[in-house]
Amino acid sequence: MKQAAILYALSDVGSRLARVRTRTWVFIGLGIAAMLALLAWAAVAVLSWAWGQIPALAESGKQAAGAAMEKVEQAAPGLKGRLDPLLGSVGLSPTGRAVDPAAADVSGNDLPGVARHPGSVRTHYARETGRTELRYMGQGDFRAVLEHYVSQLTAAGYAREVLSATPEAERHRFAKAGHALDFEIRRAGMDGKVEVILVSNV
Repeated sequence: MKQAAILYALSDVGSRLARVRTRTWVFIGLGIAAMLALLAWAAVAVLSWAWGQIPALAESGKQAAGAAMEKVEQAAPGLKGRLDPLLGSVGLSPTGRAVDPAAADVSGNDLPGVARHPGSVRTHYARETGRTELRYMGQGDFRAVLEHYVSQLTAAGYAREVLSATPEAERHRFAKAGHALDFEIRRAGMDGKVEVILVSNV
Protein backbone atom coordinates (compact mmCIF):
# COMPACT_ATOMS: atom_id res chain seq x y z
CA MET A 1 0.00 0.00 0.00
CA LYS A 2 2.81 2.40 0.85
CA GLN A 3 4.48 1.85 -2.52
CA ALA A 4 1.18 2.45 -4.30
CA ALA A 5 0.65 5.67 -2.35
CA ILE A 6 4.18 6.88 -3.19
CA LEU A 7 3.70 6.08 -6.88
CA TYR A 8 0.36 7.91 -6.87
CA ALA A 9 1.92 10.97 -5.22
CA LEU A 10 4.78 11.00 -7.71
CA SER A 11 2.45 10.71 -10.66
CA ASP A 12 0.34 13.57 -9.26
CA VAL A 13 3.44 15.77 -8.88
CA GLY A 14 4.58 14.86 -12.37
CA SER A 15 1.24 15.80 -13.89
CA ARG A 16 1.29 19.16 -12.07
CA LEU A 17 4.79 19.87 -13.29
CA ALA A 18 3.76 19.00 -16.81
CA ARG A 19 1.04 21.64 -16.63
CA VAL A 20 3.55 24.38 -15.77
CA ARG A 21 4.05 26.70 -18.73
CA THR A 22 7.35 26.75 -20.60
CA ARG A 23 7.66 30.47 -19.99
CA THR A 24 7.53 29.86 -16.23
CA TRP A 25 10.38 27.35 -16.50
CA VAL A 26 12.37 29.89 -18.53
CA PHE A 27 11.88 32.54 -15.82
CA ILE A 28 12.89 30.08 -13.11
CA GLY A 29 16.02 29.12 -15.07
CA LEU A 30 16.95 32.76 -15.63
CA GLY A 31 16.47 33.48 -11.92
CA ILE A 32 18.74 30.60 -10.93
CA ALA A 33 21.36 31.67 -13.49
CA ALA A 34 21.28 35.25 -12.16
CA MET A 35 21.74 34.03 -8.59
CA LEU A 36 24.69 31.85 -9.60
CA ALA A 37 26.26 34.79 -11.47
CA LEU A 38 25.88 37.04 -8.42
CA LEU A 39 27.44 34.39 -6.19
CA ALA A 40 30.36 33.99 -8.60
CA TRP A 41 30.88 37.76 -8.75
CA ALA A 42 30.83 37.99 -4.93
CA ALA A 43 33.37 35.17 -4.67
CA VAL A 44 35.72 36.88 -7.16
CA ALA A 45 35.38 40.21 -5.31
CA VAL A 46 36.18 38.62 -1.94
CA LEU A 47 39.20 36.77 -3.36
CA SER A 48 40.48 39.97 -5.03
CA TRP A 49 40.17 41.90 -1.77
CA ALA A 50 41.92 39.14 0.19
CA TRP A 51 44.76 39.00 -2.37
CA GLY A 52 45.24 42.76 -2.07
CA GLN A 53 45.60 42.50 1.70
CA ILE A 54 48.53 40.05 1.55
CA PRO A 55 51.31 42.68 0.99
CA ALA A 56 49.95 44.89 3.78
CA LEU A 57 49.76 41.93 6.16
CA ALA A 58 53.29 40.88 5.27
CA GLU A 59 54.65 44.39 5.88
CA SER A 60 52.76 44.60 9.20
CA GLY A 61 54.29 41.28 10.21
CA LYS A 62 57.81 42.52 9.40
CA GLN A 63 57.26 45.72 11.38
CA ALA A 64 55.93 43.72 14.32
CA ALA A 65 58.99 41.46 14.14
CA GLY A 66 61.27 44.50 14.13
CA ALA A 67 59.53 46.00 17.17
CA ALA A 68 59.79 42.66 18.97
CA MET A 69 63.53 42.46 18.23
CA GLU A 70 64.04 45.97 19.64
CA LYS A 71 62.33 44.83 22.87
CA VAL A 72 64.55 41.75 22.94
CA GLU A 73 67.67 43.90 22.53
CA GLN A 74 66.58 46.10 25.43
CA ALA A 75 65.93 43.09 27.65
CA ALA A 76 69.00 41.08 26.60
CA PRO A 77 71.74 43.20 25.01
CA GLY A 78 73.74 41.31 22.40
CA LEU A 79 71.06 38.72 21.65
CA LYS A 80 69.79 40.68 18.67
CA GLY A 81 73.24 40.64 17.07
CA ARG A 82 73.36 36.86 17.27
CA LEU A 83 69.92 36.63 15.66
CA ASP A 84 70.68 39.04 12.77
CA PRO A 85 71.94 36.24 10.43
CA LEU A 86 68.69 34.35 11.00
CA LEU A 87 66.65 37.48 10.28
CA GLY A 88 68.54 38.07 7.06
CA SER A 89 67.91 34.50 5.93
CA VAL A 90 64.14 35.06 6.11
CA GLY A 91 64.25 38.45 4.35
CA LEU A 92 64.36 40.75 7.39
CA SER A 93 67.02 43.29 8.22
CA PRO A 94 67.96 43.96 11.86
CA THR A 95 65.28 46.69 11.94
CA GLY A 96 62.61 44.26 10.78
CA ARG A 97 62.37 45.71 7.27
CA ALA A 98 62.96 43.85 4.02
CA VAL A 99 66.60 43.71 2.98
CA ASP A 100 67.30 46.15 0.14
CA PRO A 101 68.43 44.09 -2.88
CA ALA A 102 70.00 47.15 -4.56
CA ALA A 103 73.64 46.81 -3.54
CA ALA A 104 75.15 48.11 -6.81
CA ASP A 105 74.28 50.50 -9.63
CA VAL A 106 71.95 49.37 -12.37
CA SER A 107 73.21 49.89 -15.91
CA GLY A 108 73.24 53.40 -17.34
CA ASN A 109 75.08 56.70 -16.86
CA ASP A 110 74.78 59.59 -14.43
CA LEU A 111 73.76 63.00 -15.76
CA PRO A 112 76.76 65.04 -16.94
CA GLY A 113 77.65 67.74 -14.44
CA VAL A 114 75.36 66.40 -11.68
CA ALA A 115 77.29 64.58 -8.97
CA ARG A 116 75.25 62.10 -6.97
CA HIS A 117 75.22 62.22 -3.19
CA PRO A 118 78.08 60.13 -1.75
CA GLY A 119 77.10 56.57 -0.91
CA SER A 120 73.94 56.51 -3.03
CA VAL A 121 73.19 53.74 -5.53
CA ARG A 122 71.60 54.15 -8.96
CA THR A 123 68.42 52.03 -8.84
CA HIS A 124 66.71 53.14 -12.07
CA TYR A 125 67.79 54.41 -15.49
CA ALA A 126 65.55 55.22 -18.46
CA ARG A 127 66.37 57.21 -21.58
CA GLU A 128 64.10 58.33 -24.40
CA THR A 129 64.38 61.04 -27.02
CA GLY A 130 65.16 64.24 -25.13
CA ARG A 131 64.38 62.72 -21.73
CA THR A 132 66.51 60.86 -19.18
CA GLU A 133 65.29 59.64 -15.78
CA LEU A 134 67.52 58.42 -12.96
CA ARG A 135 66.76 57.28 -9.42
CA TYR A 136 69.17 56.93 -6.53
CA MET A 137 68.78 55.35 -3.10
CA GLY A 138 71.09 55.81 -0.15
CA GLN A 139 71.53 56.58 3.52
CA GLY A 140 71.71 60.21 4.49
CA ASP A 141 70.13 63.16 6.21
CA PHE A 142 67.18 64.43 4.18
CA ARG A 143 68.19 68.10 4.39
CA ALA A 144 71.86 67.36 3.69
CA VAL A 145 71.03 65.37 0.55
CA LEU A 146 68.67 68.11 -0.63
CA GLU A 147 71.34 70.78 -0.08
CA HIS A 148 73.90 68.65 -1.96
CA TYR A 149 71.88 68.87 -5.19
CA VAL A 150 70.47 72.37 -4.75
CA SER A 151 73.87 73.93 -4.09
CA GLN A 152 75.67 72.34 -7.03
CA LEU A 153 72.86 73.04 -9.54
CA THR A 154 72.49 76.64 -8.35
CA ALA A 155 76.26 77.11 -8.63
CA ALA A 156 76.08 75.76 -12.20
CA GLY A 157 73.70 78.58 -13.16
CA TYR A 158 70.33 76.81 -12.91
CA ALA A 159 67.30 78.81 -11.80
CA ARG A 160 65.32 76.93 -9.16
CA GLU A 161 61.54 76.72 -8.67
CA VAL A 162 60.04 74.81 -5.74
CA LEU A 163 57.00 72.87 -6.98
CA SER A 164 55.96 71.16 -3.74
CA ALA A 165 57.37 70.52 -0.27
CA THR A 166 56.31 68.40 2.69
CA PRO A 167 58.29 66.89 5.59
CA GLU A 168 58.41 63.63 3.63
CA ALA A 169 59.19 64.82 0.08
CA GLU A 170 60.07 67.85 -2.06
CA ARG A 171 59.90 68.56 -5.79
CA HIS A 172 61.99 71.24 -7.48
CA ARG A 173 62.51 72.31 -11.08
CA PHE A 174 65.83 73.67 -12.33
CA ALA A 175 66.01 75.50 -15.67
CA LYS A 176 68.92 76.74 -17.74
CA ALA A 177 69.18 77.64 -21.44
CA GLY A 178 66.49 75.30 -22.76
CA HIS A 179 67.33 72.53 -20.31
CA ALA A 180 64.81 71.59 -17.60
CA LEU A 181 65.83 69.31 -14.75
CA ASP A 182 63.09 68.02 -12.45
CA PHE A 183 64.36 66.99 -9.04
CA GLU A 184 62.47 65.04 -6.38
CA ILE A 185 63.63 63.80 -2.98
CA ARG A 186 61.70 61.40 -0.73
CA ARG A 187 62.18 59.81 2.65
CA ALA A 188 62.28 56.05 2.00
CA GLY A 189 61.20 54.44 5.28
CA MET A 190 62.22 54.81 8.89
CA ASP A 191 65.79 53.51 8.49
CA GLY A 192 67.30 56.79 7.24
CA LYS A 193 67.17 56.03 3.51
CA VAL A 194 66.53 58.78 0.99
CA GLU A 195 65.45 58.40 -2.64
CA VAL A 196 66.37 60.99 -5.26
CA ILE A 197 64.71 61.21 -8.69
CA LEU A 198 66.24 63.29 -11.50
CA VAL A 199 64.42 63.83 -14.82
CA SER A 200 66.36 65.70 -17.50
CA ASN A 201 64.36 67.22 -20.36
CA VAL A 202 66.12 68.89 -23.27
